[in-house]
Amino acid sequence: MGTIRVLDYEIEHRPGKTPLEWLLVSNTDSMTATGQAQSATWMRVRDLMPPKEGTFAVPLDSDHVKVQQEVWNAIRPQYEAKRDMQNVTIDGTPLAAWGGATAKQIVALNQIGVLSVEQLADLSEAVLQSPIIPHLRELRSQAIQWRQGRPAAELNARLEELERKNAALEAALNDQGEEGEEPRRRPGRPRKEAA
Repeated sequence: MGTIRVLDYEIEHRPGKTPLEWLLVSNTDSMTATGQAQSATWMRVRDLMPPKEGTFAVPLDSDHVKVQQEVWNAIRPQYEAKRDMQNVTIDGTPLAAWGGATAKQIVALNQIGVLSVEQLADLSEAVLQSPIIPHLRELRSQAIQWRQGRPAAELNARLEELERKNAALEAALNDQGEEGEEPRRRPGRPRKEAA
């Protein structure tokens, strides 16, 4: 087995879920003479990490776990270096989590320093003239609409939830009847008469 190289690192943002970390790995046995990868595979980082005590059905001293530990020991320094290069604090909603831009557009926007939807919405006119990213004005207008519509959508969802709860409470009060009245009889078994 040759040395394993980490070629790329990506974070997949998923709405409402924890992000997934992915590594593009290649074996040096499958490299050309110039160092280009002939084949590479995207793998989840959590699948490359060796299991912890009590979390895996196979004993930790098995050959399978030992090989996985060796692979992880070879990959870990490269993974940490790639992760730290991308581990920039993003102020706002990441472009990958937005869904309004393609992967190529996100890469191009990241190259000019735009990492969030809010940064995209705040782009200056000088940047919009850039021929690097096609349809940049349309992307910016979509980001502005998204930023303006998000608080309204959150308020509408909250309002609908409160109206639903209010209707349920009113129905419960109507079922109980007014104070002093005997509760309405429901269909079913008749009461036993006092003997």
